[in-house]
Amino acid sequence: MAMIRDEMRKAFHHKRCTPPDYKRLYSAIQRMHRRFGNRKDPGALAIFGESGCGKTTLSEDYFYKYCPYNNVSEAGKQKIHTVVWIEVPEYCTIRRFVTQICKRYGIPAPATDNADQLKDAVLAAMKSAGTQLLIIDEAQQFLSSNSVSGAKQVGHFVRHLMDASRVPFVFIGTPGYQAFIDADEPIRRRIKRRETMRGFTAPLEEKSIFHFTVLAMLKHLDDTCSRRLCSKLSSLELSQRLYLMSGGRIGPVVDFFDQYIEDEIEESSTKLTFGIPECLRAMECFDPPFEFHTSKPAFELNRSSLPKLLTKYPSPEAQ
Repeated sequence: MAMIRDEMRKAFHHKRCTPPDYKRLYSAIQRMHRRFGNRKDPGALAIFGESGCGKTTLSEDYFYKYCPYNNVSEAGKQKIHTVVWIEVPEYCTIRRFVTQICKRYGIPAPATDNADQLKDAVLAAMKSAGTQLLIIDEAQQFLSSNSVSGAKQVGHFVRHLMDASRVPFVFIGTPGYQAFIDADEPIRRRIKRRETMRGFTAPLEEKSIFHFTVLAMLKHLDDTCSRRLCSKLSSLELSQRLYLMSGGRIGPVVDFFDQYIEDEIEESSTKLTFGIPECLRAMECFDPPFEFHTSKPAFELNRSSLPKLLTKYPSPEAQ
């Protein structure tokens, strides 16, 4: 028997599990990307989904496929950013939005509040870096401006940036972001396609996507760390407790397994199986950002109460 090592932990994280709509929406982003150079007005794609359903994983994965690289030519060395991914900051203003973009390009943001100068700076950076697609994550933060007029100013700025750059945009945000789009008719017209990223449905039976996802993670855990479930805890029961613990989101489930691995390393454990006691120990140090409201924490519930709770919470939106 052997202890889990840090390299095993890293290997577990390299094995990805993705949400149900991942492939479909990844293809939608690809199609929007291909509009660059083929459309005078490439427009934008809007993706909506509840917090924690995997939107950021989707956008990060597409961004990292097109990592920035140095292009060396007769003109010298130039940093190419084919795809740029940014997160909209809280209490967004035009200047704060532009600062986020400049950070991604690795250039200083202009020390001005003049919208035209800020727009010109972004356009120059996009052109110089050969940008073909701009992914804007956490787009609901456009609505977090200190005032309604401030939100409108940001919307006006984004709209002009889309038109002047002729680069396709992808907006990714919570369902509330639709209000930002629908309230601005010119932006609404520029959205060529809308998509929804659905969450997981409750794993009432083994033939559910959430259960299949947990099974994949258990296989990754076994392959990388040689740890598996004990005979007293079925994989379906684990899936059901993880569903309640995570609020039906994939992120907290991955973090739960990471916490379990961390505990095993700290305890120098050589035990090859885990059950409810180990899950409870992991939860002592793990505070999930999403969870369904139950009478007791997910791993302290009576097994017989699980089906009723899953019926009460059939999806993340049921909270």
